[in-house]
Amino acid sequence: MTSVRKQRGWYSGAYMVTAVLAIVLFMAQPWIPLLLLAAMGGAAVVIAVGRGGRHLQHWYQQHHSHHPHLH
Repeated sequence: MTSVRKQRGWYSGAYMVTAVLAIVLFMAQPWIPLLLLAAMGGAAVVIAVGRGGRHLQHWYQQHHSHHPHLH
């Protein structure tokens, strides 16, 4: 079993390698991370719209349940 210090060193080393690769990738092709950010933003908007629609539907059902002719 490896020590905690060695595990922590491996983690910080992997983090540094990932950070350097991300910087090099951004310098070489700046549109790739921007495309990823745009995709994540689009996904967040879709998720927010879906949740908002569910909340709106729930609110509508609660406030209009005593009016059966509206359904």
